[in-house]
Amino acid sequence: MNGTIPESIGILAMLVSLDLRWNSWEGVLTEAHFQNLTRLKSLWLSTKVSANSTLVLKVKQDWVPPFKLIDLQLTNVRIGPTFPTWLKTQNELNVLWLENAGISDTIPHGLWKSYPNVTDWNLSHNKLRGQVPYFKFQPLVARVDLRSNKLEGELLPNLRWLDLSSNSITGRIPHSIGMLKELGFLILRNNFLSGKLPPLWKDLQQLRILDLAKNNISGNVPSSMRYLRSLEALSLSQNHLDGEFHSFFRNYKNLQSLDLGRNKFSGKLPTWLGESLPSLLRLRLRFNLFQGDIPQQLCPLSNLQILDLAHNDFSGVIPQCLGSLCSNEKEHYFLEYDYQIFLVTKGIEYGYGQTFFGLVYSIDLSSNNLSGEIPDNITNILELVIMNFSMNHLTGRIPKKIGNLHMLETLDLSMNELCGAIPESLSSLTFLSHLKLSSNNWPGKIPSGNQLQTLNDSSIYEGNSLLCGPPLSTKCSKDETKLRVTPNGTVVTKMEGELSHSRSGLAW
Repeated sequence: MNGTIPESIGILAMLVSLDLRWNSWEGVLTEAHFQNLTRLKSLWLSTKVSANSTLVLKVKQDWVPPFKLIDLQLTNVRIGPTFPTWLKTQNELNVLWLENAGISDTIPHGLWKSYPNVTDWNLSHNKLRGQVPYFKFQPLVARVDLRSNKLEGELLPNLRWLDLSSNSITGRIPHSIGMLKELGFLILRNNFLSGKLPPLWKDLQQLRILDLAKNNISGNVPSSMRYLRSLEALSLSQNHLDGEFHSFFRNYKNLQSLDLGRNKFSGKLPTWLGESLPSLLRLRLRFNLFQGDIPQQLCPLSNLQILDLAHNDFSGVIPQCLGSLCSNEKEHYFLEYDYQIFLVTKGIEYGYGQTFFGLVYSIDLSSNNLSGEIPDNITNILELVIMNFSMNHLTGRIPKKIGNLHMLETLDLSMNELCGAIPESLSSLTFLSHLKLSSNNWPGKIPSGNQLQTLNDSSIYEGNSLLCGPPLSTKCSKDETKLRVTPNGTVVTKMEGELSHSRSGLAW
């Protein structure tokens, strides 16, 4: 539905519950919309995030509502910029959501104590200022969502669900976290937390989501985390953590997403990964100090849709069985929490939420010391959207069936030692919008037609002295358009009745 909400809704004197969420409302709500709703207990209003419409609740400062609500949920409804004074009359609330309500104000003194019955707080996506609340006096509080505000101070919670992401919280994560036996969601992403991780995690048997990304936490991952057997998502990325890939991670049988990117973890990847984490959908280890081979034992992870091992020190060859990844169809969901993971696509790092998890399949092995050939069966991953093998020491040719990857948007094979003609099937990738094949040993004419015609940028192919044709300025001779590459990488061309050979990568 769209348009304005009529004032006549205020005539419904017997109304107990009003739910008009997730439509495309616009216009202004005034006292007239609520004038006779004396029995109202639940009020749920929201507009779609994607809608251009706006809904504003504009009432007089001294307005006293005719109702006493138990459940108030307003999402994307403008009631700011100041904290509404009429809320003081609603002291029977159990649920209070003012999400993205345009409030730019200091949290009123005593707000948390004014609502002793509220067990579900959501004041996220505003510009609230003030101290992080301490809920010791409210042991029944189940969830607090205060993400994307301007709160500050030290963290001292006592909750089952805690989301304080994207604030200005400082200090260490308190040891008292380990006493919250019912805690299921702990999301402290994007703050200024520092020090080491607390040592007491043994009693957090219900913890399903742990997101501590984008802080200043340092040191090792404590061994007491081995008891977090209910974890479905663990993100420790963009901190200063170190140590090896812990063996107790194999206890996380339900883990769907593991993000350790941008830390100082080192050592080799364990061979038990594929066997012990059967539910893993996303593995992100980029920008660490891991080394050694990429284990063949990763390949049983048939549900894996994101594999990001970029910017490490992995060596050896790419496992031949990599084409078996992403082979199972699986429903992609992440509870009520909008879990995010960051991927580099089209040369830029983007954050993907759970809405897109089922759509983005990615393999990024760039900036390592990998050698050998690209496995031909990589073309079996038909859902692949991002493939980045750049800045390694790969040899051989691009798989002939690269054109089978019809969903591919990003292909980066630059800065390797690849050779052989660029396959014509590359032109059939109709979604391809970011291509980098520079600094290799490819000879002959650049394929043309279809989507490749739109990628008219010579930097895509620079550093390949034997390439010719648009978009390069080097024109192809008649002989170069008839180049043939043998299986061992020899370039063969027929020139004036005699057979001429040259190893690809050498000057003609």
